[in-house]
This record gives sequence, C-alpha cells and structure tokens, in this order.
Amino acid sequence: GGLFPGLEDWKLYLRTLLVQSKYAEAHAALAALTLPPPPSPHPFLDEDSVDLHRRTHGGVVPLTPRDVAEAAARTALLAGWASDAAAEAARHYAAAEAGYAGLLVGTDGRPDQWSFLTAAARCALAAGPCRADALVRARALIEKSVARGGRRSPALLRLDLLALEAGAPLRPVDAWVREEDAGEISPEMVEISLEMPDVGNLLAEGPVGTVAAGHAADALAGAVAAYADAWGHAGCAADDLRPYVTLLAAGEGAAADAVVAWCAAVCPPSDVDDGRGLRRYLTAVSLLARLRPESVDAAGGLSEW
Repeated sequence: GGLFPGLEDWKLYLRTLLVQSKYAEAHAALAALTLPPPPSPHPFLDEDSVDLHRRTHGGVVPLTPRDVAEAAARTALLAGWASDAAAEAARHYAAAEAGYAGLLVGTDGRPDQWSFLTAAARCALAAGPCRADALVRARALIEKSVARGGRRSPALLRLDLLALEAGAPLRPVDAWVREEDAGEISPEMVEISLEMPDVGNLLAEGPVGTVAAGHAADALAGAVAAYADAWGHAGCAADDLRPYVTLLAAGEGAAADAVVAWCAAVCPPSDVDDGRGLRRYLTAVSLLARLRPESVDAAGGLSEW
C-alpha cells in the first residue's frame, strides 16, 4: 500500500531471512531498500496523526540509514562465517570490515563504539590476506577513531592488538555469531539480534599460554601502564585490564615491570573526599595483586586514609 517499512517490521523480515541462512537475499533486500524521509519532530496528538506518521515515515519508529548500515555489516559478517569457500569468506569479511569502519568513522559515526571496533578488527583478521596486513588496517582504524573523538575503546583495542602480538590466542569468529544467528533455531523463532553481541575482546578465553620476554611483551606492558595512568580513576579500569595483566602475569622474567612500576608509584589519596584518587589507588592495588601478590598491602596503605 505504499507504506515504508517500520523498524520492527523490517527487522522481523531480515531476521527471517538470516535464520534461514539466506544471506544473499538479505543483502539484496538491504541494497534495494528505499528509506523514508526524516520525520518531523511534531508530537503525536491523536490516532490520525499516528496513522499519517506511519504512512509517511514507516511506523512510529522509522528506519534510518544507520539501521541499514548496521544490518549490512552484520549480514556480511554472518555470510563470511557461513561460507565454505575461503575466497568468498574473505570477500564477505572485507565488506563487513568496511561496513563497521564506516559506522565508526563515517558520517555520524560512533568512534568509541566498542562492539563496532572489535567487529571491524576481527573481520580484518578473518579477511586477511595475512595477519600483519590486518593489524596495519586495524591500527589505522584506531587512529581514525581517536581523531574522530574515540577515547577508551580505541585504547583498549590497541591493547588487544599488542596482546595478540605478544602471543595471546585469538578469539574465534564464532564468538561474534550468536547461536540463533547460526541457524540453530526454527524459522518461526525470529528473536535474532541484528546488533553485535557483547563479545568482550579479541582474545580467546581459557589458558593464556606464556608470553616470552621481549619487545612485544614490553610494548604491551607499557601500553597497559599508559591506560592505567589515563583511566585508573574509572571504576572499571582494573576489569578492563584484567585480560592483559593476566597475560603479563604468565609471562617470563620482567615482562610486567612497567605495570608494577606504575602501581608502586600510586599512593592513597590524602583527602578523604578524593574519590577519583581512591579509585586510582584501588586500580593499582588490584593490578599489583595479580602481578605481584606478595607486594600488596592494601590495608596498610589505606590505614592513614
């Protein structure tokens, strides 16, 4: 009837295609989609106003270019994951990488969106053609994100890349594909999220292996110390750094010395109202407890405070 698709109706249709692994059809539907004009900010006063809005803009919640871009990137990632042919998979992953990069640093981008950053980097590593090239592209994206205003998320992704170079295992692409997306449910159950799942980071869970002392370990430790110095006052800083500190703790020799030195230099705040200083100190204690537990004296450090 000439109606534009509303956001939820459109998502329902796309989920139905994805749950059947019809990635080519989903991609074609995205490419052929005509977006409604931007809605005016007028309030809905009555049933007639809502009906007019639906006909003009496609539902109370209209479809936007960002919705389409996110779905296109997600569809490309899923298509790469499902492909049995290496060249075809690489092509899909490259498209997903470009899509997520656009969502980060393109017009109206979100340069600090962690899920987009990890997805772009993981797709780069999956697309190849070699890890070194993929790391170069991922680092270039980090710099672009920082230039566009990204802060914590690009810094954390930089740690991920350094950890991979230091010997950390890479999380498989399967982690970016929820079970529902993998076609494990019936077509009638279409509760598939088109948004990126909360993967965590690029590092695989489980045993971290041993990090050999050397340039890669030193670079990772220095970057961890720099992140702690910049964000140690945040309540989640110690948790942010847990995977990298765990990796350094399993390393050889003096791999973690730069982080230990930063922790040792942080003192309890002298002002009882200095919440920022206290959080920074607690971050240092938490990191040191993982790296040099015999050196931790949190109670003694806070006794005067």
